[in-house]
Amino acid sequence: MELYDIYLTIANISSFAFCIFMVVFMSVVLANRNNSNSRFAFKRLIWMVSFCLFADMLTYVFDTREFFAAKFLHASSMFMSVLLTVCVGYAWNKFFDVAFHIHSKEKTRSVLYTIPVVITLVCLIINVFDGYLFVIDDKNVYSRGSLAPISFFLQYLLIGVLFLRAIFYKFPVKTVRYAKLRVSFIWVGVISLIFGISQIFALGNVAFHCYGVAASIFIMFLRFQDDQITHDLLTGLNNRYALDEYMEDRIKLYGDGK
Repeated sequence: MELYDIYLTIANISSFAFCIFMVVFMSVVLANRNNSNSRFAFKRLIWMVSFCLFADMLTYVFDTREFFAAKFLHASSMFMSVLLTVCVGYAWNKFFDVAFHIHSKEKTRSVLYTIPVVITLVCLIINVFDGYLFVIDDKNVYSRGSLAPISFFLQYLLIGVLFLRAIFYKFPVKTVRYAKLRVSFIWVGVISLIFGISQIFALGNVAFHCYGVAASIFIMFLRFQDDQITHDLLTGLNNRYALDEYMEDRIKLYGDGK
């Protein structure tokens, strides 16, 4: 390996390590709060993201390395990285349902979310024999296969679905709390897709993907922290701080002549 490649690998691994630390730290902070259904679903999402980041980091660790079983470990980590990325999209959509209390046809929705995961798993199993998604050559170097766009499409399909749902979902009850949550989900979709597309064009040289995943978790973490400030933990109702915010908004509207 050239010196530049060594520095780039170290930088990418350090980035993954930092993102994993931040994601796990946020999970620990949330563990000290109440265990509502939405928080429980979010913590499950966080751990899914942690496993995804770890698998993705291993692909950089094993890439071009030459030792016993290095090629097998590289291929295995790449296999898990692709599959877990799709699973993260699945977990985001399940969290969306819990956050907005969408319980109608829950089993049907779960099946729909599972379809991209199953298709990805089948494609990855076939890839072991044909290598049309990605290839690990005899020198343990990763390269994209002829049908690599299929892999990228499957990885970010559910994130795209999440983004569209956040925009077009109609609330049965309109509240400021739900409106803020909608905005957070829209930002999650935007950031995840931007960094995901950047990862595609970066040819895997720079770990853009990990920044997008960690930033998305951080956005939703801040939403929970804000929710903690403005709502009672036991009842979920607005507290005095939320009342003050509401009154300030009413006063501004009155002052603007509206």
